[in-house]
Parts: sequence; C-alpha cells; structure tokens
Amino acid sequence: MNTSEVKTEEPQDIPRLENRKKFEIELEFVQSLAHPFYLHALAQQGYFEKPEFINYLKYLNYWREREYVKFITYPHCLHNLDLLMEPSFREAIKHQDVIQALHRQQYSVWLDNKPPSDAETVQPK
Repeated sequence: MNTSEVKTEEPQDIPRLENRKKFEIELEFVQSLAHPFYLHALAQQGYFEKPEFINYLKYLNYWREREYVKFITYPHCLHNLDLLMEPSFREAIKHQDVIQALHRQQYSVWLDNKPPSDAETVQPK
C-alpha cells in the first residue's frame, strides 16, 4: 500500500467523530445505571454526594427524548435515573438490602415481562 492510498480523516470529519465518541460513552454510561450493583458501587465510592455528578445525571435525561431513547437497550436505566434524582434513594442504595430488593424487582420485571405493582417497587423513602 503506498501513501497515496492511506485514508486520512478530513478535518470536517473530526467533530463528527468526536460527537460519535461522546454519544457512545454517554450511552454506555447511562445504560450502566440499569445495574443495581453498579449503583451500589457508585454510592459506596461517594459519587452521589458530589453536586457535579448529580448535575451530570440530570444532564443525562436527554436520553428520554425520542431521537435518543431508541438507542436504549436497558430501559431500567431510565427508571433508575429517575430514582437517583431523589436524595433519599441515593442514600438508601448504600445498603446491600436495598440493592438486593432492587435487583429482585428488576429480575421479576424481566422474568414476567411486565412492570411491577406499586407494592413491589423500590421507592425512595
């Protein structure tokens, strides 16, 4: 292969590639919020006590918009994103029993392919 055949990125492609990378990183992160044990790890490490992290979570709500939501594979991430807006929930998920209940609830929804009743739902106190 000679150097004239090497494909280089055009300068106008760079912003598009950067946007794609940002899109993929944010999609991966927002979907990771579907995992109760990941939420527990974030809580244990103090992320939910940082105002800048809470602001980032608020920013991620754009994934609910029609043009973005179609890329979501794990819709529980959006439910958990709602729960994370509540300080009481952010505090509660530091506890293993709450995480276990959230995990059981999520598993039940996947198993039955229907949303849980209000009585079965983990709610912030």
